[in-house]
Amino acid sequence: DTLRADHLSIHGYDRETSPRIDRLMGNGAIFDQARTVEPLTAPALISMLTSLDPHEHGASRNGLRMRAGLSSLPKALEKAGYETAAILGNWTLRDRLTDLGEHFQEYDLVLNRRRWFGLVRGEATAEDLNQRTLEYLENRGSSGGRKPLFLWVHYVEPHAPYRLWRDDADAIGLPEKNLTKLDRYDSEIRFVDRQIGELLDRLDDGNHLRNPIIVFTSDHGESLGEHNYWGHGRHLYEPGLHIPMSITWNGRIKPMRLPAPALNTDLAPTLLDLAGVAPPAAMQGRSLTPLLEDHPTAWRDDFFYEHRFEHDRIPPSEGVRTERY
Repeated sequence: DTLRADHLSIHGYDRETSPRIDRLMGNGAIFDQARTVEPLTAPALISMLTSLDPHEHGASRNGLRMRAGLSSLPKALEKAGYETAAILGNWTLRDRLTDLGEHFQEYDLVLNRRRWFGLVRGEATAEDLNQRTLEYLENRGSSGGRKPLFLWVHYVEPHAPYRLWRDDADAIGLPEKNLTKLDRYDSEIRFVDRQIGELLDRLDDGNHLRNPIIVFTSDHGESLGEHNYWGHGRHLYEPGLHIPMSITWNGRIKPMRLPAPALNTDLAPTLLDLAGVAPPAAMQGRSLTPLLEDHPTAWRDDFFYEHRFEHDRIPPSEGVRTERY
């Protein structure tokens, strides 16, 4: 959650915030010009799963439910014989706020922490999510005779209010005192990077998944003082739109870096394509598989994004990006 691309080492950041993420992304296809269609959690993630723009699926702000009966990536995979599970740690993804639970056989929110200065009980740390994920996988039993699995794990970090993780701050050379908000944001990235590494190690050591396709991405980025603005969701600035995105599949997708403009709405048709499942006709994104397979193809030269969040007299706005503008 809230991870901007240019604060990862693999995207050229001068702090070593993401050694395990770098290793994961570097083993697959990295989309250097990936963007979110809206820089806000629930709209962006519902767009990722449905391959629809927010004004099409209806959940254009946090707290607005998506339209009932929509097709989605997990629904299409369930129909094709997959188990589907979501293990999440952000209160904005509650089923009663999103109706996302309709799309998963297992929809598990871990909301056991008070993150916002002790005032709100509604999030989980990456450690909590790892524990719940491994419990879920253990409960599935041995690999013999199991259905294939689609599993979505959504970590909260590095979402505000940025917590200082001292060991991780030390690992990237941050000072003992007088740390800035940007410093704490980077320590959160290093913390969740370490937890992602531990989860991947446990998956490798266990008998849970066989050569999985792994997508790594973020719902949106974060403005860290640019344009005199901290946060996300109120503006269509580049720090909030540019997200990391990679697809790893050992032996099937070769390591590469792709400059083609990709959107989070492209992930659902891409994964269905890789799984041999026809994407529902309603999906608006495009499968990235021709790029992954190095096939010459005409690709988009512009794309659309939006925000519908009205606050402090900031009106909703829309944007179009091209190669030049």
